[in-house]
Amino acid sequence: MTEFGVAVLDTENRDAVIAYERAFYDAFRRATSNRLVRKLWEGNVEECRLATRVPYVDQRIYTLIDRCGCIRAALAANLTLREFQSATFGFSPARRDGTIEVLTFFSSEPREIRGKARLFRRFVDDARREGYHTAYATTAEHPVRVYRGIGWDLLAETEIDAERRYFLRFDLARGAGDARRPLWAGHRPPLGAGF
Repeated sequence: MTEFGVAVLDTENRDAVIAYERAFYDAFRRATSNRLVRKLWEGNVEECRLATRVPYVDQRIYTLIDRCGCIRAALAANLTLREFQSATFGFSPARRDGTIEVLTFFSSEPREIRGKARLFRRFVDDARREGYHTAYATTAEHPVRVYRGIGWDLLAETEIDAERRYFLRFDLARGAGDARRPLWAGHRPPLGAGF
């Protein structure tokens, strides 16, 4: 059994950012049917890197690190909402004060549930402690059932270029659930194509 640790990425460390962008790319390269991510994010195929369009200064990125220091999963949060990624799909929050946006939640270890649960709980705990009350995200059709199963509410859906997109809200006041129960109980964990 591999042991994982949760850490916040130092977005001022160029090497750390490159490692994150390569892990991000690796997780989504298998999602060939998810063509809209090419419009949503910025990819560098030659260097096998992927990044959101939201500047790193506006993000906090939680990473799941294995014993060798490799990123196995990550959750990127948009703290300022100066740019609202979900607007690309025509979605917008009812209000922005006290809200945070999940830009991506990916994994290269689809069966590693405990670590991803710790990663998500750390994000929720930190967001609550800092006064955020609501998280928003968008997802493709495949993972929407999983996220609904862990407490995300479906607000809206749309179809763009024959692909469905779902706009979700998570009530941070509810927290991330009981730490003793598997976060994805009864659901298939998200593969690379997370939020």
